[in-house]
Amino acid sequence: MLQASFQQLTEEAAVMKIELNRLSERLKVAQVVVEKLEDEYTRWSTQLKETSLSEQQLQLNALLAAGFITYLAACSEDERKAVMGRWTERFKVESFDLVNLMTTESTRLQWRADGLSADTLSMENAVILQYTDAPPLIIDPATSITNWMKTFLKSTTVETVDQEDTNFQSILEHSVRFGKTLIVEVADKIDPVLVPLLRRDMAKQGARLQTEIGEKLLDFHPQFRLLLTTRNSNLPIHPQTASLLNVISFTPTRAGLANQLLSIVIECKLPEVERQRKELLKAQEDLKIKLTALEDSLLNELANSQGNILENVELQESLNKTKSSSLVIEKNLEESRIVKETLDKDQAVFAILANKCCAVYFALRDLHQLNPLYRFGLPMFLKLYQKAVENLAKDDHVKNQLQKFCAVAFYQVIHYVYAHMSRSIFKRDRLTSLLQFVRMVRPELLTEGEWSFFLNSKAISKPSSTSFPWLDPDQQAGLGHLLQAVPDLRSALQLNDESVWKVFIKHPQCETAFPTTLKLTPFQQALVVSVLRPDRLISALSLFLAKSLKLADLSVDTSLIGLLEDSNAQTPILIVTAGGTDPSVDLRELATERAPGKSIQMFAMGQRDVESAVTAIRSAAENGTWLCLENLHLVPTFFQRLSKAVRGIQPAQTFRLWMTTESADSVPVPLLEATLKCVYEGKHWCSVSRCLTEPADDSVTVQSFAAPPAVKHNLQLTLKESSESIRQTISSCPSSQRFQLLLLWVHAVLQERRNFVPRGWTKFYEFNASDLRSAMRVVAKFSQSSFSSETHIRGLLTDVVYGGRVDLEVDLRVLISYVQAFFGHSIDGRLFGQGGMPSMSSLAAFIEYVKQMPEREAPEVLGLPANIDGALQKSDSNRVMTDLKGLQRASVEKASTVNGGTDRLVEIASVLLKKWASYAAEDTLQRQSSNSLVEFFQQEIAFGAIFVKAAHGDVTAAINSKDEATTTRADSLDTSSELKLGETPSKWLSVWEVGPLDPATFLKAIDDKLAYCLTMVSQAQKSLPGLRVEMGRMFHPQTMTGILRHLAARSSNQPLEQLVFRNEWSLTAIKSIPYTVSLVGLRLEGALFDGTTLKECLYDSPSSVSAPACYVAWVSQGASGDASVNGNTVAVPVFCTASRADLAFHLSVPCDSDPEKWVRAGVAFVLDI
Repeated sequence: MLQASFQQLTEEAAVMKIELNRLSERLKVAQVVVEKLEDEYTRWSTQLKETSLSEQQLQLNALLAAGFITYLAACSEDERKAVMGRWTERFKVESFDLVNLMTTESTRLQWRADGLSADTLSMENAVILQYTDAPPLIIDPATSITNWMKTFLKSTTVETVDQEDTNFQSILEHSVRFGKTLIVEVADKIDPVLVPLLRRDMAKQGARLQTEIGEKLLDFHPQFRLLLTTRNSNLPIHPQTASLLNVISFTPTRAGLANQLLSIVIECKLPEVERQRKELLKAQEDLKIKLTALEDSLLNELANSQGNILENVELQESLNKTKSSSLVIEKNLEESRIVKETLDKDQAVFAILANKCCAVYFALRDLHQLNPLYRFGLPMFLKLYQKAVENLAKDDHVKNQLQKFCAVAFYQVIHYVYAHMSRSIFKRDRLTSLLQFVRMVRPELLTEGEWSFFLNSKAISKPSSTSFPWLDPDQQAGLGHLLQAVPDLRSALQLNDESVWKVFIKHPQCETAFPTTLKLTPFQQALVVSVLRPDRLISALSLFLAKSLKLADLSVDTSLIGLLEDSNAQTPILIVTAGGTDPSVDLRELATERAPGKSIQMFAMGQRDVESAVTAIRSAAENGTWLCLENLHLVPTFFQRLSKAVRGIQPAQTFRLWMTTESADSVPVPLLEATLKCVYEGKHWCSVSRCLTEPADDSVTVQSFAAPPAVKHNLQLTLKESSESIRQTISSCPSSQRFQLLLLWVHAVLQERRNFVPRGWTKFYEFNASDLRSAMRVVAKFSQSSFSSETHIRGLLTDVVYGGRVDLEVDLRVLISYVQAFFGHSIDGRLFGQGGMPSMSSLAAFIEYVKQMPEREAPEVLGLPANIDGALQKSDSNRVMTDLKGLQRASVEKASTVNGGTDRLVEIASVLLKKWASYAAEDTLQRQSSNSLVEFFQQEIAFGAIFVKAAHGDVTAAINSKDEATTTRADSLDTSSELKLGETPSKWLSVWEVGPLDPATFLKAIDDKLAYCLTMVSQAQKSLPGLRVEMGRMFHPQTMTGILRHLAARSSNQPLEQLVFRNEWSLTAIKSIPYTVSLVGLRLEGALFDGTTLKECLYDSPSSVSAPACYVAWVSQGASGDASVNGNTVAVPVFCTASRADLAFHLSVPCDSDPEKWVRAGVAFVLDI
């Protein structure tokens, strides 16, 4: 019994133990399940909370997303942020991110893998493109989006067509019928045939939809989609058409471009880290997707579980997989965090580089305001940027030094950009464009006050009191203006110590001889040069620019061989020629050395040659040969066709398309940005600019500005281009050899004097190779004649060949002087410089003489004074400042910096108005006078008074105007906008054409002239002999001599035509003549004059000097005293302004035995205004 009981208890204990073990296992399983379900519960709770919050904001987010896609597609990134900020605040939405709302991380990674930029603007535009209902017009200056769209839309049948394609309509019809996605590339306008599709004009025919295309009614497939793309950001769109489109702008913004540049530098410099980051992001997304699937499976298991849940093995396995995936994701996230920290640390350094290089592109983009030719596309810039970064990333010197890498990379980008842009810019614009470029790229180098003084130094109202006896009055006045504008310089300049400045003031290259004790920035040094030595300002600015850009010098490689080395088969080469130049000879020589087949096909364009040109392009592209389309400016409509032809070819790698044009005005912007451009100005003697691969200190030696190449290079170029024709001409007529070789020299001199406008010539004349050929034919013909050949040669050269281009009397005198000097009975050897007269025995001897000439001749070889370089620099600096003001006026960003100046203008105008009120009250202005001179000054006052009243109203209106000057087109600026931008209004300049371009200076000049004319009214009523007249202080000085002539005719009772103009430099010789006046305030350019005879300038002579008083009168012909000056005299022109645009009259000036040399020297008087 006990045994049975024991056995029963034992069995029960065993059962209990088994049950206990089973319960223990179940408890363990339950604990595991509870733990894992708790993790899932926590995650699901978080997701539920987020989903609930998203659900609460779903309607508002959907509303904001719809508004964003519909209304903000054409806006820039900054505009989008501003609008969305207002909308989210209005609807009380804490945060809104369109990209995160509408896409997943995997989608964004796929977009990037397909070629879409990672910047915010591109991502937002991709979302808009995916969800927009209206047909999109995609503005894509970089042409990168079209290729991405083909991949983006790969789920449908995609076809791309150019709107100018001859098969465009048939492709459009086919796409509409069969439901394709059609990408249409638009160049300059949207074809009207697309409008019905954009409007969705449909007609229902049974169950089918139909639409009209042209004159055809076609079936419309519901899956058809139309997308328009253009590179032209200024594409004209009719308002009705615009309402049918959703314009999506990929035009780069600063923030968007900076992100793009940041991505490039990270991929180049840290490719492994970037690759690891992408892989982790991809792995995260894959694991998230896997985890979501496991969660769904787990929920299904829980929902469908039958029986005891703790015994469900499949459920436990699902929980285990979910937990494992969670742990992997957490580990992945931690790795991503570490990688992100590394990237963030490095990215902060790279972001500085990206932002600075972003400024480089936008500085480059704004240069088209100077000339339409100066357009540079974003793809070109990105290519140069990537090239610079990739090359530097391989450099072991900066491999592990990110700070140094970024510093060097910035200047490397600048050097590549400078080399590319400088050959596309005309010589006259290079300094202007570089100054604007440096100001935007390196703004830390100069303050706003320094820049304002540089552009408007003459507009400072009152100079600070300065007294430095070692400076002349002009230098003291300029220095006073500078110290007023930049007060910090007063102590830095050490002006009280004359010994510090003694060497600088007299040094021929003062910009390199600054006192070593001074602590000045390079731009401050340029400002000091501008007031103390303005004749060296261009050199000082060149020095400043070279140091700022870390360039060894500013020389430019404009050779065609350098252009070829940077070219490729896909990029056309556009050569914009200066007037009278022809690159065809250089192209043929280059083709002989480098082209396949050692030749180039030259195709001269004409109206009937369009189709032939397109055929030639296709043939050359297929065969891999060179083709040059010449004179495209004659067929401006061909450029659009050319754009299409270039895009539609698949050229061989050896193919090159060269194009020449004299003007880029008609070239479409996309073509300008897509071509490799170069300006051709006839000489390619500049060396490649030597760039410093690493940032250098400010002590780097820089080559200063030098005068342009002169006669030697011109002769070498002419002999190079026309050597065969010259030999044939000489051999056909040996007797003309001497004259022919002299003609080569004269032609070179006439051309090279154009580098010194307005001193060499008052304007630029297009003397070219055809003039030389015509002249050589004239010489050959008449040198064989038995009669006076020299007379006929001189007459034809001055009246027909060269004289036919010269339209000003002053310049014609110069031309005649040269022709007579070289084609007379004897030739002065000094005309050829220190080398003396070249040998005329043979062409070979002449060529050898040219080879032996110095690289840069003295100015005297051109007949110009020794100080012409300083004069040229002064005129060039004035032109540069004028051009910079034009850029400032055209730039929206500069408008806010000059608005404050209108307060000073109002003050000046108000003072003028009060002065005029006091002037008008005086009796002298009310009385009628029989004295013509008095009436003249009264009319001058009336002229100024009318302007003062109008100017006061204009300035007051500018102050009261609420509208900012936001336009960028100079021709659309009204008077108020121009005043706000610091420019003299065009309306004012139409009244006084030669007035200053700064409005404050303009008004001060008006004040000075009014005060002077008022004084002269009373003085002119007195006896005239000896009356001092400052002609520069009148509005119409050229009228003065006519007034004196009328007075003399009335006094002597003689007809006007019997009076002659006479001047003397001593009152004694002319004081007995009535109505004699003394002209003062004249400045002499090109010579020195002490009242007795003209003297030659030295190299350090001022560019202009004050002339002594000149006494003028009108006398009767044959009067006894009308030739009181003995010896030689030369008639020197008197111009109203330094630009020599307005000739007033001539003055007779005593000179040495050769008056003609002063004519060739360009000696002239300029009114001191």
